[in-house]
Amino acid sequence: MKENVNNAIQELIDTLEKSKLVDLEQKLVATFNCAELEEVHLREDIRDSIQFKTLFSELYTMKGPVLYWFKVCSTNTTKEIFDMLNEYKGIQSCRVVPALRKNCPPNSEYLYVGKVKRYFWGRIVQHLGYAKDPRTQGLQLFHWAKKLNLQLELYAIEFDKDMADLVGVLETLMAREFKPIVGSHSS
Repeated sequence: MKENVNNAIQELIDTLEKSKLVDLEQKLVATFNCAELEEVHLREDIRDSIQFKTLFSELYTMKGPVLYWFKVCSTNTTKEIFDMLNEYKGIQSCRVVPALRKNCPPNSEYLYVGKVKRYFWGRIVQHLGYAKDPRTQGLQLFHWAKKLNLQLELYAIEFDKDMADLVGVLETLMAREFKPIVGSHSS
């Protein structure tokens, strides 16, 4: 049994070492002014819009597991963002959003840290607030951040497919480092 566990640990170490050696680069994927998000995309696919077509073309190329985060680049305070999202969560017809702490977290320049094993583009549709099913969890930016004129930068790192099972661990570690305003790992 000990040998099996040691072999599994070595496999993890080898995967991490290989990933570390790959030319990983944090990439600014997009900048969003949430005030510009439009209601029409609740009915028409945002991926086909003139405004977002180029972004989604780039997102389609990201096939592997992705670690990503939204950084606040407007002057909104953590409290403003927290309060607005908390207010949105209180609306009966609200869409599902990530977990919030009971109290406003300390000042943070990061809204959210996330990961996907694949289909990064689909996760961004959800975060923007345009998933067809309102029960699909995401930041739902269109539905609450628009009022704040919240401006965000989306960063991402794509990994080799071997990292699919480990990217969640990285998400947790990066969330500890960034201390994002929302997300279950932020509590």
